[in-house]
Amino acid sequence: TQDPYLRAYLDRLRQGIASLRRARGPLPYQRSIENFDQNLATLYVYEKYLVSLAYSYLGSVEVDEFTSSLGRGKAIMTGPGACNAITWTNQNGRYPAGERGYNGAVLYGYHLDAQGRTQGVRVLGEAPGGRFGDDVVRFVSRWRADVSNVREECRQNQIGVYFFYNEADY
Repeated sequence: TQDPYLRAYLDRLRQGIASLRRARGPLPYQRSIENFDQNLATLYVYEKYLVSLAYSYLGSVEVDEFTSSLGRGKAIMTGPGACNAITWTNQNGRYPAGERGYNGAVLYGYHLDAQGRTQGVRVLGEAPGGRFGDDVVRFVSRWRADVSNVREECRQNQIGVYFFYNEADY
């Protein structure tokens, strides 16, 4: 982008994301959504919240360039490995009407049963707190997946991030 103010803003977002990644670096990988470390969840979701702010100003195409310039960052979960991809057959969610104009990010966890239904959906971290978590639990609780070729241990302890952002009139 050519705008010097927007460049400065994006540089501050990059610095914030880098700081959050450094802070979560020494924290151990998580194995279970039931015992997920709250400090790690908070650091991770605030990192994603800063990305949601970038979405507002850049849109989805340019934000891909922005986030790829940051690198991937350290994973936060470990799993059984060598798992087949989960194919979603119903994965809907809407921006909560009462929250339009706000950005946010929610780190959520869930398990999938043998029929592909989400079970035990929970908010692991939310930024800003208390704004979007209940809506994400409601969305994710209705999702369905084709798990016919997915081992049972690969259906457990799934996590995801749901972003909420508004594109700025910039």
